[in-house]
Amino acid sequence: MHDVTPMNTPSFFHFFAAVALTLLALSGCETDAVDSAAPGDSVADDATAQDATADAEDASTDADIPPFTPDRCGAAPFAWLPAAQVGQPVQFDEMALTNLSAATIAQLLKNTGYDLGEIRNGARTFKLRYTTQDKGQLTEATALVGVPVGLEAKEPVPTILWLHGTTGFMDDCAPSKNELEGAGLVALLASLGYVAVAPDYLGLRGFGPPSPAGSIHSYLVGEATALASLDAVRAAGVALANDATLTHPDLQRTIVWGGSQGGHAAFFVDRYQPHYAPEIDVLAVAAAVPATDLRALAVWGANHPGATAITLVAALTAWQQWYGLGDLKEVLANAEPLKLAENVPIWLSTTCKPDVDVSTLKTLSDLYSPDFLTKVAAGQFDALPPWGCMISENSVPWTSVPRLKDRPVLVTYSEKDELVITETERKSIPELCKQGYRIEYLECAGLGHTDGALASLPYMRKWIDDRVAGKPLVAERNCVIRPAVDCNDPSVMP
Repeated sequence: MHDVTPMNTPSFFHFFAAVALTLLALSGCETDAVDSAAPGDSVADDATAQDATADAEDASTDADIPPFTPDRCGAAPFAWLPAAQVGQPVQFDEMALTNLSAATIAQLLKNTGYDLGEIRNGARTFKLRYTTQDKGQLTEATALVGVPVGLEAKEPVPTILWLHGTTGFMDDCAPSKNELEGAGLVALLASLGYVAVAPDYLGLRGFGPPSPAGSIHSYLVGEATALASLDAVRAAGVALANDATLTHPDLQRTIVWGGSQGGHAAFFVDRYQPHYAPEIDVLAVAAAVPATDLRALAVWGANHPGATAITLVAALTAWQQWYGLGDLKEVLANAEPLKLAENVPIWLSTTCKPDVDVSTLKTLSDLYSPDFLTKVAAGQFDALPPWGCMISENSVPWTSVPRLKDRPVLVTYSEKDELVITETERKSIPELCKQGYRIEYLECAGLGHTDGALASLPYMRKWIDDRVAGKPLVAERNCVIRPAVDCNDPSVMP
């Protein structure tokens, strides 16, 4: 059996998300259900591909949106709370690191070694605690908000919903816990001319009353993260509208931008928004190193040792708690000394950096039960209820959530990614394009998960600015898997 060697996972929170420890990394997977695509191939079906020369508005109205019930894999049914009960600010306080000038932000960014182009504005930063829902029950979540300053009080400015990468699974791991880096993140986004909303996600409360003891962040649960993120945008809009001295966000011009786990979240925000928050209009979606097809990554993890295999342990644990289905002993190994099925929930719910001796994990069978490992390795998800359903439902190509809106999507990947395996993600693009997605694909040559995501940021910033300015996608790039390029080369810019 393959050796399971833990991998060191570099930080991805240089203003733009975080990835910690291998157990706190992103989910992994592979499937043979879609055809592979070679670099340079067009993967758009002529009968279904959207015209990339114009980003036409979707003509549907709220009345056109049919009701639907997401597939929750047999979990106890629940209904969403009405919009009037969620998306309301509970606490909105200015942070200690605020009122940063454009020159200060530019210098801070220069110190990191990254160049995102022109810094247009100064910024004020705020902590936001707001109402949202979890499985139909009213709850609270936290977020940070960045507001550009130096603008005339005229029209509201576009909104960026920033969705962070994996930071952990309990309150102490919330990005807003680190006020310095958290404020730096939203200040940077605001300095680009946007109102920035950066939610912590459910189960990651950075301040205010703590999450219930023993709870785990709903990691890679598309529904839970999407709803709480959309409620953060709603609450930020309410909070800022109440202050005439602050720039207001235009929720009709919202960009969804995420990295790593946040890239996965960005796809699900895009998918759920018409059903859950139709008053918000998403202009475009940008996702750095996103895990779109968790089925494909799970197959990879069940056949290859490494970070994807280890991370799936965390995802299964989070899904088991959120859905309330299954017994972890059905899928995780539980042998001495680690007894994973019993102890992983404890580790994830009590610390951001589990002090665990993983040297005893020698093979994939030390991580997973024999039945789970055999069936996932063969892609037999239908033979693994309810686990196969949970993996499928949180995979973008396989989810039951109807896709109602069409907006341009940018995805960037890293050629040497050790977490989100680019080989499998290339194979998911054809299926997404068949479903009607308009996707521009960028792959950073020779880089790993974090370095590639960071190297793609200038490209993503320019691409986002172009969408806000109303520029259409380049037709020749729609659903075309281009060869990997040097993302640090300025000539690569869109």
